[in-house]
Amino acid sequence: MPRKLGGKPDINDALRIATVINARLMAGAVSAAAHALLSNTHIDTDSAAVVDGDILIGDSTPKWTRLAISIPGAGLMNYVGAANGDLRPGYKALFDASVPTTIVAGDSAATGSATVAARRDHTHGAPATWPATAHNLLSATHDATPAACTRGDVITGQGASPKWTRLAINAPAAGLMNYFGAANGDAEPGYKALFDANVPTTIAAGASAATGSSTVAARRDHTHGAPATWAATAHNLLSATHGDALADSVVAGDVLIGNATPKWARLAKGSQYAILAMGAALPAWSGFLIDGTAGGKTSLAVSNTKTLTLTAIDNYNLTIPATGTAALGTGASARLAYWSGTNTLTSDADLTFDGTHLTCAGGLNLGTGSGAAAGQIQATAAAVASSAETLMTLKVSDDLSSYLMIGNGSATDSVFSARILGLNSAADIALRLYGLCTTDTGTNPAVVIDGRTAVSAALATRPLLGISNNGTLKASINNDGALYAAGALKIGTTTAPDVGYLMRIAGHIEPNADSSYDIGKSDNYFRSIYVDSFYVNVSQVVTWVSPSQITASQNNYNPGAGSWFRLTSNGDYDVTGWIAGVNGQWLHIHMMSAQTLTFKHNSGSSDPGNKFYLKGGTDKAISQYESIVFNYNSTVGGYVQY
Repeated sequence: MPRKLGGKPDINDALRIATVINARLMAGAVSAAAHALLSNTHIDTDSAAVVDGDILIGDSTPKWTRLAISIPGAGLMNYVGAANGDLRPGYKALFDASVPTTIVAGDSAATGSATVAARRDHTHGAPATWPATAHNLLSATHDATPAACTRGDVITGQGASPKWTRLAINAPAAGLMNYFGAANGDAEPGYKALFDANVPTTIAAGASAATGSSTVAARRDHTHGAPATWAATAHNLLSATHGDALADSVVAGDVLIGNATPKWARLAKGSQYAILAMGAALPAWSGFLIDGTAGGKTSLAVSNTKTLTLTAIDNYNLTIPATGTAALGTGASARLAYWSGTNTLTSDADLTFDGTHLTCAGGLNLGTGSGAAAGQIQATAAAVASSAETLMTLKVSDDLSSYLMIGNGSATDSVFSARILGLNSAADIALRLYGLCTTDTGTNPAVVIDGRTAVSAALATRPLLGISNNGTLKASINNDGALYAAGALKIGTTTAPDVGYLMRIAGHIEPNADSSYDIGKSDNYFRSIYVDSFYVNVSQVVTWVSPSQITASQNNYNPGAGSWFRLTSNGDYDVTGWIAGVNGQWLHIHMMSAQTLTFKHNSGSSDPGNKFYLKGGTDKAISQYESIVFNYNSTVGGYVQY
C-alpha cells in the first residue's frame, strides 16, 4: 500500500518498497536499468556512495540517508540506538569511563537511571571492613562449638581438632576453692581443686626442710601438728644457755630478781622473819620482821627498836576475816563514822545506817552546794559552759533506759530555767502528772498550775502556760484565761477540720445568758454562715422601716436609716439609686403593695456612690411580696445585688 505523503519514512517503508520492487521484477512487470540505492533514481533518498559499514536511516527531510559507522577507542563499544527524546537512531557509547561506586553496608538495591551500560566484569569498591550481622560468640559463624552463654562460663580450645568451647564453672563445696589452670601433661586447661582434705603432717624434732611435690595448696591458716613436749638438752637455770640470765650456782634460800643489767640474778637469802621490800630500783631484804603461826596472831616488828610509821601519803587496807571481829575505837551502834579532824574518826546521832536505810536528820547537800536546811535536800550541779546542766536523775532498776530528770532548761551561762524531763525508752507516755484525791467532793481542782510573780503577785503581761513542740510554741493560756492555739481547734472530736478552717466541734454551743453575746462585730463580719435550720429572735436582730408611699420614680432615694425596708407605691416606678451606705452594709427591700418597682442597673440618673449594680447588668423588677437584697461595696461605689 502506498505510504501517505507528508509522513516521515522509516525502515518499514524501505522494506515495503523493496518487497514491491522485488515482486515486480520477479514477475517481469518492471524493467529498470542498474543504479545505486542512494541515487536520484529514488526520489526519497539522498544521493551518496555506499561506504563499508554504512547503514540507512530516515533523516529529518525525510529521506533515506547513510549513517557512517562510528568506531570507538580500544576497549570500548558503540551501538545504534535511540534514547528518550531522540528523533532518529544513531551511534551511542555502550560504556564510559565512570568508575563503579563503592558499596556501603546496608545499601538498598535500585535499578539505576544511567543510559550507559556497566561492563560485565566491572567491580564495585567495597569497605575494608564490614559490620557483621549480630550473632553469638559460640555459634556456627565462628570456629566454635555452638552453645549459649551461662553465667560463670569460660571459653577454651578443646578437642583433637580444636574448637572454641564453653567450660562451665565448677564451684566446690563450702570451705573449698577451685581454680582454673593446667597441670603438667594436660592438653586443655580446666577447673582443679586448690585444697584437699589431707591433714598437715606433725612436725618432728630435727626434721629437714623440703619444697614438697604436691600440686594441691595448703590453706593459709593451716596448722601442723607438734609434739606435746620437746626434749631439751639438760642445763642449769642460771647458765649461758639462757641469754637473759647471769651465770651462777644455786644456794638454798636464794631468790631470783631482775638486776640492773637487766638479767635474772640470784639474791642470797636474808635473815629469819625478814620482809623482802622494794628499794629505789631493786628489791632487797628489809629490817622489818614478821612472825606468827598459821591460824593465830601475827605480829609485825621492826628490828633494832625502830618505829613503824604510817604516813598520810600511804594507802592501807585492813582486812577482817568473815568469822572475826576487830575493835576500832569507840562509838554508838548504827552511827556512820566520819573524819571530824585530821586524825579523828567520830560519829553523830544525826547520821545513821541500820543496814538497809540511811538516815540524815539534818539537811542533805548533793553536788557542789552547801547549807541545806534541816530536813531539806539541796542538789547543786557544777556549771557547764553553754550547756543545760542536770541536777538529778531518777530511775527504776527494771528500766534503766528511762528516767525522770530535774535540771536546768537553759543553755545560756549564768541563767537557770527549771526543767522536769521524762524520757521513756519505749512507746509509753514519757511524763505523767497526777493529782490524787482521797475524796471526790468539793470544787478544788485535782491539779493546779499557778503562775505568779516572785512576790506572789498576779501576772499582767506574760502568759500563764505555754505548750511547745520541740521549742516552737503551739498553744498558750494568757494571764486572763484566753486560749491561743497555733493550729486548728478540735472540741468533742479528734477529727481535724478541713483545710482553711480553724475549728471543728462535735456538740452544741450554748451562751451562758440570753441575748447577751455576739458572733462577729459591727466592723468585722463573718463572710458566710452555712446552717441547716436558722432560728432568730427577729425582734432582736431585725428592725423594719416603712417609709412614706412612693408616688414617683426615685433618684438618690433616701428613706432614712435602716437595713430592712417595707416599700409601697401607688404606681409602677423606677428606683435608680439609694442614698450611700457604709462598706459591707446590707439592704433588704420587700415590696408590700400590688405595684411594681424596677431597680435600674448603673443608672446615670443617680449620683456615683448611690447606684445599683445588678446581676448580669440588667434591671430587676419586684412585685408584691417579692424581695431584693443588696450589699454596699465601697470599692465598686454602690449597692451590689446579692
